[in-house]
Parts: sequence; structure tokens; C-alpha cells
Amino acid sequence: MSLILILPNTLPALAAKDRVKVKKWKGTKLGKVLKQLREYDLNIVYSSALVKRRMKVRAQPQSAVGPLESMTDQQRRAFLDEVLAQHGLAVRDGPSKTLIVIKKNDRAALDFTPQSNGTVLHRDTGRPVAGVRIIADQDQRRAVTSNKRGGFVLPWRAEPPKTLTLEKEGFLPLQYRLTVQDRFKHFNIELAPIPVMLEQLVVTPSTYTLLSEGPESQVVFTKAEIDLLPRLSDDLYRAIGRLPGIAGGDFSSKFSIRGGEENEVMVLLDGIEIYDPFHLKDLQNIFSVFDSEAIDEVTFLAGGYPADYGNALSGVIDLKTKQPQDPWQTEIGLSFLNSHVRSSDRFAEGRGRWLVSFRNGYLDLARALDKIADFNFSLTDEGPNQELETGERFKFRDILAKVAFAPNAKWDFSLNVLSIDDLVRYDEENGLFGTNLLGNITDANFQSNDHYVWFRAEHQLNEKVELSSLAAYSEANRERAGFQERTNRMGRLESQFRLDDARETKFFEVQQRLAWQQSDRRHWRFGLVFRTQSTEYFYVSEGFNNESLVAHQNEPIDLNRALFLKPSGEQAYAFAAMRTELSEKWQADVGLRYDWQSYIEDDAHQISPRLNLSYRPNDHTSFRFAWGLFQQAPRTPELAIGDGQTEFGPVQKAQHWVAAVEQKWRYGWLMRGEVYYKLVDDPRWRYENRYTPVALFPESEDDRLLVDPESAKAYGAELFIKSNPAYPVSTWFSYSYGSSREKIDDVWYARNRDQRHAAQLGLNFAFSPRWHLNLAGSYHTGWPITPLYVLPRTNDDGSLDLVPFFGERNSERMRDFSRVDLRLSHTIPRRRGSWNFFIEVNNILGADNLCCIDHEFFYSEETGFNLYITEDYWLPLIPSFGVTRRF
Repeated sequence: MSLILILPNTLPALAAKDRVKVKKWKGTKLGKVLKQLREYDLNIVYSSALVKRRMKVRAQPQSAVGPLESMTDQQRRAFLDEVLAQHGLAVRDGPSKTLIVIKKNDRAALDFTPQSNGTVLHRDTGRPVAGVRIIADQDQRRAVTSNKRGGFVLPWRAEPPKTLTLEKEGFLPLQYRLTVQDRFKHFNIELAPIPVMLEQLVVTPSTYTLLSEGPESQVVFTKAEIDLLPRLSDDLYRAIGRLPGIAGGDFSSKFSIRGGEENEVMVLLDGIEIYDPFHLKDLQNIFSVFDSEAIDEVTFLAGGYPADYGNALSGVIDLKTKQPQDPWQTEIGLSFLNSHVRSSDRFAEGRGRWLVSFRNGYLDLARALDKIADFNFSLTDEGPNQELETGERFKFRDILAKVAFAPNAKWDFSLNVLSIDDLVRYDEENGLFGTNLLGNITDANFQSNDHYVWFRAEHQLNEKVELSSLAAYSEANRERAGFQERTNRMGRLESQFRLDDARETKFFEVQQRLAWQQSDRRHWRFGLVFRTQSTEYFYVSEGFNNESLVAHQNEPIDLNRALFLKPSGEQAYAFAAMRTELSEKWQADVGLRYDWQSYIEDDAHQISPRLNLSYRPNDHTSFRFAWGLFQQAPRTPELAIGDGQTEFGPVQKAQHWVAAVEQKWRYGWLMRGEVYYKLVDDPRWRYENRYTPVALFPESEDDRLLVDPESAKAYGAELFIKSNPAYPVSTWFSYSYGSSREKIDDVWYARNRDQRHAAQLGLNFAFSPRWHLNLAGSYHTGWPITPLYVLPRTNDDGSLDLVPFFGERNSERMRDFSRVDLRLSHTIPRRRGSWNFFIEVNNILGADNLCCIDHEFFYSEETGFNLYITEDYWLPLIPSFGVTRRF
């Protein structure tokens, strides 16, 4: 009976207990309700703009039949719909089983794509970082770039991203794994800058870095920016030529720096000097030999460089090849002027690396298409007179190969090979690239090949000492053979020329360098280099008949010149330099250099002190100063044997004074300003042509003369301004003012590259991450030229002649130069790699920029004395295109 009595009393109590478990939701914040529902597999995504903090549940939901944990999935979904409906909200199905909160009956919201929102911040300063490339789940097709406030929006695909890869020059790459909370709210990512050691600080002014991803603002053009720049044949040197203080012909990749001569620039590749690094050397050095995609960093020094660099009077270009960090990568490309194959990989569990680059060049599209069927070619030993294939006139190629291996953390070995081959047969009536340059030339053949092999070993002796050893062998062979004939418009023979010129140069060198980190505030560098060099010259000039430009003032010259020379000798240099931190804001680099040449009779020993100072009052401003002595001795292959010279010129000496200021502004803007003064003592004599700087056989021209200055000087100011390249519209601008003069017979004259005013402007329009339009403009005042006047003269027999005479040397100027180039680039990302296309137009406005002047004299009974002047121009409008597949 007791059991029967207990049951009635128990049932009401149990029922009351169950009613207590039904939560009262009225007054609960809506955001809190949604967070609780997420715990029961309802992946709710909403924006704070819709679900505001003040929103609360207005009435007890009828669907709240019990605790959330006791509800079925269907009941919880009904509960969600009811609490949202109280505020005019609803949900729609999203990717990966998400439920996206939208406004009820909002058609735009129904088309909304879920996305992740974040901001990239500088780890040390907390400031936004613009221009960061964010890649979702290693898929290049899902890449975005942070804006000027560091923000980014990454749309979802079938599911939210799991990891983000962040990349930006000057910062350490970062792999960021998204949390569940990151998928539903705005999040911040901190990016760490690459740490800068004392030895990495840039103390030297006039230092520009290209292609690099280093931390310093000296990186004026990154790899991505250079890829977008208009540059004929994707030539790296033509990108360098955009920097302030550079002057060069439109036809050639070779240039001079701050009013100096073109041969005053040293070029280094992974520690070894590359001599005359150009293709088609006898055709005005049209292209450089370096593949920009195989180069990791370019350091360009326009003056005041430290003691590590020497035997260069005006500048240094220091290049470093890439160190493959990723698995196998290959690139195949074809363009208007060349084709290329490039590949790299790692082996032995990442301890080994290899890189191969092959480029094949041509000078017009028809030959480019022919090359598809015959991608490679062989240069035989038959010499430059060999008969080429039908339609083939220009062949040039280069191969760069590198293999490196690090057996452990202390040793790293590398073997490098660079091979350069050119073969030219020139038989033109109308000139190159649609110009009159090099016209009326018959039977001119050229062949050259340069080969470099060097081995390098780097050893980390301990935490403070690093050793670097290098052994290198190189040889350069050059052959010229041809016949040149010039006639004036009256059909009268002006000149006739034939030559056979062969020369072979060999170099062998060893290097030993040491870097010692004495303390956190002091770093030492030492170096010792020994080099042997020899050159064999075989030069013949038969039947050289030249009627002088200044008619009847000199007798026509008939030469039968045959020269055989073999100069050789040793060269060595040593240097010691110290980088020290004088205080928190002051740094200094002090060095001393010694050079010696055995084949120089006078002044074979040179000592060059160097001093560089840097003052950084804050993180955004830097002042740099430099002073030093710089000397350049001739090398054995630099004899002007074609002009009859058999002895080396003097060792040139110069002093550099440079001051620079650098300012970083908000949103990634950069400004650099520099002033410089260069004084040259005892410049090397040289031969030059007054009016025809572009010539296949310069020594045959009738305007050739010897220039032997006593001294020279150059001074000027430069400005470089650049915006953040991450903007949809970005720009850069440079302006240079300069004066370059030389003293001859106690009179100062303008030098040939005295370029008073020069400006460069670049504009990049990023329509999307895949489409870019880049415009680049160049301007400079005309170069100096010597005027020519003509007067009639009566001879003893009563006949009349024209007597030309020259005005003051370089007292007049050519017309100003201006050119605008355009490049349209398009990228199609693929899961692995991409397709890259470009269309480029050089000199899109078709400007006639004066290059050369030809004078012709004749007498007519009808018109009397006549001076006929013919103008030749630099490059006309040249279209180009290319396609590259990277994978």
C-alpha cells in the first residue's frame, strides 16, 4: 500500500522539476544565444553590423521546448529561426555546412559570399603593413594583397581556408593557421621583420638594391616590379638604367655612371668579376648576359663604395644568383627577342641545390619562330668567316649553371659555370631595327665566346668568424673579320676598310675572405685576391684607305698594319674594413685597400682609403656620407690595338664625396636625395668618334680622334621618390642634375655624357592581381657635340675646295631625348605555377631621338659648295610580346 501512496505525491514534484529546466530566453542577448547554439553543431556565421550588441530576445520562443542539450537538431534550427525572426533576420545555407545570418528577404544577402577578414600588423611597431601577399592553403589562385591599412578580405571557396601564407619583402615569411574563431570574426596577424645585423646595415650612400627581399629601403625595385617594367628583351641592365645618374645610348645596354666612361664599372657575379658582360659586343652591346629570373639580388653602387670593391672608377654592380628554396621549379618562355628554359631544385634532403638557366637570342620575330624547331645551335671552330644558315644573321646565347651542397651547418660548397656565345654575320644595306644605323656595311662577321668556371667554399669557423675561399678560371675569345665601304650621295668613295682581328684572354684567380664579428658593435672584413691574366692579339688591317672628314687637311691614309702582341702579368689586392656602431644613431665603415699590377711600369702600387658614415635620428630618416680614393688600372684585354696603341694607359685616380638623405613616409612612400662630387686625376686617354658613336668598325671612321685629358670632374644632385607598389596605382620618379667636364690643354670641356638634366617616371596600374599596365618615360637633355663649319678655299691651280673646320669641342648639344615605353602584363595562376603573358611597345610615341650625324661635302656648278648633313636616330617604335609557363 505504501507504494501506491507514494506515486501520487511523487509525480507532481517531478513535473515541476522538469518545468524549471526550460530556460527563460526573454531578455538574453542575441549574440550570446548564437554562441550557445554554435556548441551544438550549428556553424553560424554573422556580422556585427547585423547582430548588434544591444539586440536581445524579445519574447520567449515557442520552440524552446526544453534545454538546448535535450533538443533535436530540427528543434534547435527552429529555435534559431524564431529568435532571429524577432529582429527581421534569417539564415541561409553557406559552404561547409555554415549558416549565414542575413536580413529577411534581402536578395543581396542571399548572394553574399562568406569571407575571412583580417589585418596584418608590424610585430615590433603594431603599425599596419601594406602590400603583404596572403595565399590561402598554398593555392596561388586564392591570393590577395593587404591594403594600405593592412586589411585584407579573403573570400571562401567550398570551405573556409585552413592556413594562410604571408609574404612580403623585408619580412620573414609566415604560416598562419586559422582558428575556429578566426573564421567568424576579424583577426590580426603580426608579421616579423627580417632582423638586421650590424654588418647588414647600409652605411654607404649611392647604394641601390634590386630584386631583393631584404629589409632595407634600398630595395628600389623588387622582382615583381622589375617583371612589370618595360625593358627590351627583359634585359636586367635596362631596368638598372632607370636609376638616377645613369646615361646610356638607346641602342646599347652599356651605360656610364655620373658622367664617367662606360668602362669604369665593375660587374661581379657570386664573387667573380665578369668582364664586358654583354651580348653582341661588336654590335653596340645590345643585351646583357644576365637572366634576371636567375638572379636573387642586384646591388648597384654609384659612388663612395667600401674597400671591398676596387679597380673601378665610377661604379659597381654586384649580382648574386638564386638559392633554390622550394621543390623543383621550371620555367619555359618565348618572346620577340629570345627564348629561355630555367629550372631549379633541391636534393639530399635540402642540403643540395642546383640551378640552370639557358637563353637563346635573336633580333626579329621570324628568326624567333624558326628557333622553335631548332632551339639550340653549335658554334664551330671554323672562325667568323663561316657561312651561316639562310636568313640567320644574329645568334647569341648564355648558360648559367650552379650546383651547391652543404654537408652540415658549417660548410657550404658551390660550383658555378657561365657560358656566353655570340655569332654574327652582318650584311645590311638599311641598318638595324628600321634605322639607318650601321647601314651600307658589307661582309662583316663577328664571333665571341666567354666562359667562366669558379668554385667557392664557405666555412663557419665559429659563431664569430666566417671564411670564404674562391678559385676561378675564365677565358674570352673574340674574332672580327669584315670589309666596310662608305660612299657619299654623289657616288664618290669616302672610305674603304678591311680587318682581321682575333684576341684571346685568359684569367685565373684565387680569393680568400674573412668576416669577424668582434662584438655586437664591431664587425671586421678582410680579403686577399691574386689574379693572373694574359691576352694574345692578332691584328691585321689591309688597304685601309680613308679620306679624312676634314678634306685635304690630311692626306688619305693607306695602311698595311699587322700586329701581334701578348701582354701578360699578375694582379693582386688586399683590403681591411671595419663596420662599427659609434652610438645608437651613428654607424661607420672604415677601410683601406691596396692594389698592385706587375705589368704596369709607373705607379704599379695603389693605396685607397675609404670612409662611410650613417646617422639615423629615427626609424624613418637616414643621413649617409662617403669619401674615398678610387683607382682603376688597365687590364690586358684593354689595349686600343685597332688604333695602333701597344702600351697601357696610366692608372686612373679619383676622389669621391657623396652625401645622401633618405626619408620614409606614411603608407610606404620613400624619398632619397643625393649630392656628389668626383675629381679624376690623370684620366686614361681614349679614342672616340666625333659624330658616329654607333659603328661596327669604330677605328675605320673618318671622324675618329685621340682624346688625352689631363683631369676630369663631375658633380650633381639626384632625387628618387617612390610610392607603395601595393596600391592599385603606384608610381616612381627620379630626377638628376649633373655636370661632367674634362680638361684638355688647360681648357675645360664638357664630356661626351655630360647630361645636365635627366628624368625617369614610372606608372603602374594594377587593374587586378592578374592584370597590370606599366608606363615608363625617359628624358634627358641632349649630349654635347662639336660643331662643324665649312669654308671655300682656292687652290694654287685656281680650283676650289671645301675646307671644313671644327668649332670648340663639345660646345653645342644634340636635341633633347625623350621616350615612352608601355608594357601590359597578364598572369593566369594555376595550382602549380602560372601562365604569364606580356605585350610591350618601346618608344610608343615614335619619337625621333638623334643619335648620330654624318657630313658629306660636294661642289656643284649649279649650287656651288654644299654640306649635306644626314641624321641617324636611336630606336624607333618596337613592339614585342612574350609568354612564359612557370610550374
